[in-house]
Parts: sequence; C-alpha cells; structure tokens
Amino acid sequence: MNVREVMSPHVYCVRPEVPLSETARIMRESRLGCVPVVTSDELLGIVTEDNISRRALAAQDNLSDVTAGDVMTRGTFYCFEDEELEKAAVVMRERKVDYLAVLDRRRAARIVGVVSARDLDQAANRSRYLT
Repeated sequence: MNVREVMSPHVYCVRPEVPLSETARIMRESRLGCVPVVTSDELLGIVTEDNISRRALAAQDNLSDVTAGDVMTRGTFYCFEDEELEKAAVVMRERKVDYLAVLDRRRAARIVGVVSARDLDQAANRSRYLT
C-alpha cells in the first residue's frame, strides 16, 4: 500500500509570516491537524496543533505577534505519494514527527496532501483485519 491511498488530500499551506491566529483558524475551519509552512518554492516546516498549544502559548507574551514561522516544526519532513507506507513510517519514527507533507515527484515536488501517524496506524489495522 502506498502513501497516496491513506493521505489526506485536503491540504492548506501558509507562509511563515501568516499570523498564528489565522493559521489556527484555517486548521479549525478545515478540520486539519496541521498545515505546511511554505515559501513560493520551498517547504520550510509544519504547524501542528501541538505547536500551537505548547510552543505558542508557552513562549510568547503577546500572541497577536506570533506567526506560523515562529512556532512551526522546522525541517522538511516529507514523503512522496507513490512511496510505500513503511517508508513514511520510518521517516516519522526517525524524525519523531506525527505528520509528513506528501509531495508529487512528477510535479516539481508540489504538496498534494498530508499523512499522519494516525493514518498509518489505521491502514495497518485495516490490513490486519483483512488478512
């Protein structure tokens, strides 16, 4: 089974200068657990619910000044949509992250979704049930 089969294709990206309040609103209204942080040509990191609850609230006195770039998990943690789930699981385990941006290698590494540790767990449980 590959990543494309379990990823969430509904992904919204934000720029690093977007206020965290706007990022949180996007996540709430879209029912997303994370949003990738990008520039016009680069994946910079990802903002998760955990980043908002722990980093933003703990580190800043004035939340109106906090941006997505201030609290994101830095680094380009990603996988490709045509990769096997096991490879994505290895990346998550090694990087100690719960989300990966999913890229389409045929379209200049464009972000086409997000896969979570929960998605991988559910896929594994379905596989066990079917066998």
